[in-house]
Amino acid sequence: MFDLAVFIYEQTDEIKANSICQYRARFGVVPRVGDYIYRHIGIEGAIDCQVIKVAVVPKLDQNATDADAIIKAIRVEPLY
Repeated sequence: MFDLAVFIYEQTDEIKANSICQYRARFGVVPRVGDYIYRHIGIEGAIDCQVIKVAVVPKLDQNATDADAIIKAIRVEPLY
């Protein structure tokens, strides 16, 4: 399991816009650019989004509290 920090933006240029929501969750795999992350009702702030960037965070040791990776994504329309 990977501990990931997810930042979601309204548009693709995250430098010009602040994130509209963010959350931290455990994933079985690290998403790749282009993957979709669908909201989960058990995670507050989660919305449907598409990954635009993935940044792996190096850790000093296994007990570090940093996220394993930072995911930047843009909001997409819900599937339902």
